[in-house]
Amino acid sequence: MLLLFAALPLMAQRTVSRIEVRGNVPAAIVLPQSALVEGRAYRDTDLEAAVARLRRLPFIFDARYSMEGETLVLEVTGETPLFFQVEGTGAKSHFDDNNTAELSGGARLYAGNGGVAEGRVIKVLAEGGDSRRAALGLSHYSIGGTRFFATAGIDTTITKAREFDPGTSWSLTVGYPLTVRQTLTASAFTSGLTTPPTTRCSPGAGRSSRSPLPTAAASRPSSRAQSLARRCRR
Repeated sequence: MLLLFAALPLMAQRTVSRIEVRGNVPAAIVLPQSALVEGRAYRDTDLEAAVARLRRLPFIFDARYSMEGETLVLEVTGETPLFFQVEGTGAKSHFDDNNTAELSGGARLYAGNGGVAEGRVIKVLAEGGDSRRAALGLSHYSIGGTRFFATAGIDTTITKAREFDPGTSWSLTVGYPLTVRQTLTASAFTSGLTTPPTTRCSPGAGRSSRSPLPTAAASRPSSRAQSLARRCRR
């Protein structure tokens, strides 16, 4: 009996008559994505799950909640509209080293009733050659005044590296928050990445080969062939 009465306060529900959104993120985004509805009762665990859902949005820095009587206050802080990011990766093997660095910067803008637009420029520094890409993303988190949301993105190459020629890729995600803990989503995307055929180093790799046609193009090795020759000579 004592254990039963001790558990009752933990299961107590809070009546939410009104929801108020504070911070620099529009309420048209926060309310549908929280999956909370005015006029219902929620446990603290439900409110914590709703706030955790908001924190997972890529443009939200922090989210908290508090109760003022029967008013639920959601305090949401968004990321800065301008952003910059640096990433680096490295791999070393007996045959080759592969080190890359990625620099990116962009801006984010809240557009319309529940819309978010984001653009960025990415520069990739690699041993095979540098490349630049541009990416644009458009999202809407309150389609038709409902919880339906959609995110579309496109990524295209501005300058191509010597080792690979990435093209244009796109992605599309649609979803609907069913409850504070469940979201139904569907996604489609393309990578837009094409890589050259795998080439093995042979005893003659890196040496000039004769072409059956004496053309200027045949006598001058391509930049990709020069890169392969350098790797094979290591």
